[in-house]
Amino acid sequence: MRFGEGHQHRRQIARPASLLLLAAATAMLGGCSKGTLDAHTADAARIAHLWWVTFGIATALFVIIMGIFAYALFHKRGDTPTTFERSPAKATGFVLIAGAVIPVFILLGVFAYSVKITAANTSHQVDPVHLTIIGHDWWWEFRYEDSGFRTVNSMHIPAGRPISITLTADDVIHSFWVPQLNGKTDALPGILNHMTISAADPGSYRGVCAEFCGVGHACMAFEVVVDEKQDFDSWVNQVKAIPYRQPTNADVQYMLNTCVNQNTNPVCMPAGCPSTLPPPPGPGPTPTIPQFNPSAGSPSNHVGER
Repeated sequence: MRFGEGHQHRRQIARPASLLLLAAATAMLGGCSKGTLDAHTADAARIAHLWWVTFGIATALFVIIMGIFAYALFHKRGDTPTTFERSPAKATGFVLIAGAVIPVFILLGVFAYSVKITAANTSHQVDPVHLTIIGHDWWWEFRYEDSGFRTVNSMHIPAGRPISITLTADDVIHSFWVPQLNGKTDALPGILNHMTISAADPGSYRGVCAEFCGVGHACMAFEVVVDEKQDFDSWVNQVKAIPYRQPTNADVQYMLNTCVNQNTNPVCMPAGCPSTLPPPPGPGPTPTIPQFNPSAGSPSNHVGER
């Protein structure tokens, strides 16, 4: 190898390695979003703690592995045989312990801690509000079983009282997730899943569908409003006074177009869609979205149509 070629070769290797380090650090720090880890319930706090424990273990392992990688990359090999070269049995033992035994113990520990947190987050709650949530393409239906009413894309819960949620779906797989209040739970067609929320802090918390369910997936974002008891009771009385009407194909088309064109997640009414929908978005091209065979007068979904 001529003079300078070795240095150039090392630079060619070091550059991808540096990019790999940067990408890994960016990926790990990307999970530090305040919205995800800013816990407002004991359930969410346990999940956030598990995240930090896992993050700490992953960071330590990453540093160790990158250190070994850097040593192998830049260490100048001498003429004297290494320990592993003199004793292949030691080399095999090192690979088995570092590459199999230690990772298995780490994974088992994290798994056991995850099971413990899951059990704590699904423990029995005293005097809960019973709520059935159904995922549709692409909206949420909330059924308040104790009070006998339903809402569309509108979820209010009382502060300081546990909420017992039964989750299912009407069409495809969805996933209900309000990260500041609890973990995500899948909504599966024909299957009933269960979760609880116990929120003590009044406020508004963003929720999403965490399972890709089609082109309208991003339109399934929603807000969970945690009310003081008197405010929640007032909201319940208001909602019960409004007759519920299950959204039609035209309603769904309107909600989807509003979401796509105006970047908002519309709530038709606290207790469903109104009998007369608001006017559709103004004239202009709309993105390609599925056809629901909407009734006459509902917004179009063809690119370029006005």
